[in-house]
Amino acid sequence: MKIKFLQLICLFCIASLFSAMGVFRFLIDGPDSRLAQLTLFLVQVAPLLVFIPGLLRLKPNACVYLALTSLLYFTYGVAQVVDPRSLWFGIGEIVAAIGLCTCASLLARSLRESAANTS
Repeated sequence: MKIKFLQLICLFCIASLFSAMGVFRFLIDGPDSRLAQLTLFLVQVAPLLVFIPGLLRLKPNACVYLALTSLLYFTYGVAQVVDPRSLWFGIGEIVAAIGLCTCASLLARSLRESAANTS
């Protein structure tokens, strides 16, 4: 139960990061070209996309890497807070990144403990 709940929270945080970056990139600030906007968005979310299959399969290493990757989004959120136009998007990104880092770390720990108990 605890593992599925942590996995759900991780997926929610990833969805929050996707939506915050998508809304900011496509509606608020971004290049005039749709292709350039889409390219920037895909570059921004690519690190998350790499680890989603491992998260869905409950691989502990993928959870650890996902926690480390979330620190990139935390840093980007801190940089966004400086601009008044993107203040709330930056705060949302910081909160989602901290939530993802925390839940992915706890999930990795829980998966390793449950693997040690079954062995």
